[in-house]
This record gives sequence, C-alpha cells and structure tokens, in this order.
Amino acid sequence: MKLVGISRGRKRKPVLGCVGVPVVAKRKSRSSGYMRVRLANGRIMAEHRYVMSNYLGRELVSTEVIHHIDEHKTNNSIENLQVLTASEHSRIHARKNFARRGVRYVPKNEQQRKSKG
Repeated sequence: MKLVGISRGRKRKPVLGCVGVPVVAKRKSRSSGYMRVRLANGRIMAEHRYVMSNYLGRELVSTEVIHHIDEHKTNNSIENLQVLTASEHSRIHARKNFARRGVRYVPKNEQQRKSKG
C-alpha cells in the first residue's frame, strides 16, 4: 500500500474500505447533525466523506477535511462538498464568523506585515 499525505513529519495512511462499497442504511447522527451511512462491509462513516471518496475514486487521508460550501450538514451533493486541509477549513470559518460579527478578518501574517512597514 502506498502512503499518502504528510502531517507534522508523520506519514498518514488512507482510511480503507469505502470506495465502491454500496450503502446499506443511512441515518442522521443525533449529536453532530451529520448524516452517517452503514456500508455493506459493516463500516459506519460520515456520508459526506463517503460521497467525496467515491467521487475522487480514492480513499480520503485522515488529514483531509470535507467542507460543506452552503454549511448545511445534510446537503451531501458533490457540488456542495470541497476537500480542504484543516488550516484552510479553519480560515474559511474564521472569515465567516468575523463577518457575522461585523469585524474585518485580517490573517496574522498580514497584521505582522502592517506593523513592520
């Protein structure tokens, strides 16, 4: 098996067992609000990760985050899903949270540039 992705100097293996495996049942998680699917091989996983894995034709690496563009946790259409790193995902939500509060989001690297110049 080929190792994919690097995070903090460690190599991460992809999570195996979902590409091409049919879904047996679907349900909504009570605690998180995300849809879960039970696969024919007995595995339970988040539906958005299952949809993206099958669309890409490969297993997702544990460091990959699937972002819902419209922020609706149950809308798992491929047009609404985007693969991001954890830092990219945090940056997107930070901008939106600042905008909701009426504050302009300025990343730290831009703040440092302004203070030096």
